[in-house]
Amino acid sequence: MQGPNLMAASQLPVGLYHISLDVTRLCVDINDFIHYIQADSMKRFDKSIMVLLPPKQQMMGRLVVQMAYIKDPNGVILELIRRQTLLTHEMNLEVDF
Repeated sequence: MQGPNLMAASQLPVGLYHISLDVTRLCVDINDFIHYIQADSMKRFDKSIMVLLPPKQQMMGRLVVQMAYIKDPNGVILELIRRQTLLTHEMNLEVDF
């Protein structure tokens, strides 16, 4: 179950304010993984996980990942990353604003 998108990506705290976890070996889709841990958290602890930034695809150099930000019941912000593919070359975006 996803909660409301409370923060725009540019407003999310980064750095020492969150923990980044690579969940590649734990799931094939971050959305399904969030549903699983949400159900498990409710079943075991009767506490909900808040989705701050729903799953989306993002590029990190040559690496294409699926990522999401969640907040656990204790208020810890977690960045979930699932590696999807490694490109043969780095994308060079030349955008003029």
